[in-house]
Amino acid sequence: MKRYFKPVAKASAAQPSLGALKAQKGSAAATPASRSEAERNGGMAERDVGMAGRDGGMPERDEGMADGLNAGGEGAGERETTGGAKRVTEDPPEEDLSAAACIEEDLLIGGRTSEREPADEQQGGERREQREQTEQREQRHSGDQSEQRRSAKGSEPPQEEASAHQEPLRIVIMSWNANSLLLRLRHNRAELVGFICKHDPDVIAIQEVRMAAAGRKGAPLNQSELKDDTKQAREERQFLQHALASAPFSHYRVWWSLAPTKYAGTAMLLKRSLLSSLSSVSFSLDASAITVGGEQRKQQRPQHEADGRAILLDFPSLRLLNTYVPNNGFAKNSPSFPRRREWDDRIRRFLTSDAARSKPLIWLGDLNCNRG
Repeated sequence: MKRYFKPVAKASAAQPSLGALKAQKGSAAATPASRSEAERNGGMAERDVGMAGRDGGMPERDEGMADGLNAGGEGAGERETTGGAKRVTEDPPEEDLSAAACIEEDLLIGGRTSEREPADEQQGGERREQREQTEQREQRHSGDQSEQRRSAKGSEPPQEEASAHQEPLRIVIMSWNANSLLLRLRHNRAELVGFICKHDPDVIAIQEVRMAAAGRKGAPLNQSELKDDTKQAREERQFLQHALASAPFSHYRVWWSLAPTKYAGTAMLLKRSLLSSLSSVSFSLDASAITVGGEQRKQQRPQHEADGRAILLDFPSLRLLNTYVPNNGFAKNSPSFPRRREWDDRIRRFLTSDAARSKPLIWLGDLNCNRG
């Protein structure tokens, strides 16, 4: 590596030439003292001439100012003066040496950096190539998965066609015959909470709640509210409300459809995050109570089925019907048999009505049936 230094001027005192030293040496031969002193001076002069030769080479190496030294010491002779034989050399100032050292250090660092740059660039190129290959593999993998989903579900409609249709509602539904919700929360609460936390349903449809509806004897019932007109009823209501106010039930909005006594009854729990997607809630199998065209008949008190056996959640894209179907009984002469025949006729008329068929409907609950 070539070093660069700032040129520094050097001054030297006059030095005797080689011929003058020889003449002085001959004239002093008469006396031993003069001869020995001349020999010493001659040796110093020769040594000075050599040093001058080296000094003369510096300008040639640094700046190319001299053409070279001849054997007779012409480079040194160019620095001679008549002022005496003493040679004085000035060292470069400290700041100049510091500047030179900084320049040299910069060049060395720059040289090392430039040597590393090709290797760094090569490593960086290899890393970029590896990242690109990984991204390409991930894209191919995701594309294969998308193709598999499309082949399993059928081709999706174009974007403009999909936007014209209502976005489908994707929910997880849980249906459960509690056989007294109050007793289940008192004795099996841990199992129920664990099941809900594990499956995280969006809708919980409960049948056979077995909680009495609010209302005194002889007064109209409020089948949407729990009874609280007695001490026992208030205690049970408070216990149930406290349980439903804790997690995970606190994440749900609850609707009741209750019987006059602790019998039958249904409940629907919907996640609060889905309330904005809900169009209406009804409690009757009367087709006139169904939302049609985004409008619902307003009533001061919603109409319920006897014994609170049905709750209907209406969403823009579908309906959910939760029912607790009456028991059929075991004989045609049983009181339960005609009641069940009446229920079957009513549910059939509802499901085949134009209002009910205006959008998809999911019918769930305890249907009280078996395959004979």
